Amino acid sequence: MDTNQIKLRIAEIKEDERLSYPSANVFTNAPLAIIQIGLATELQTLEKVLGIPLSAIPLTKNKRKK
Repeated sequence: MDTNQIKLRIAEIKEDERLSYPSANVFTNAPLAIIQIGLATELQTLEKVLGIPLSAIPLTKNKRKK
């Protein structure tokens, strides 16, 4: 994977709505919990490879509080 492919994959992961949901656990929603941990791990690994700051999980959508 080159740098551009990594950046594209990071963008794809950040667009995945499931990472913006509250963190699931295996007792209440095992499939979502497994998906979230997989996406979060991949995202932070790719960010570390590029040397950029790691994203906080769950991701927050750009919503402004009034």
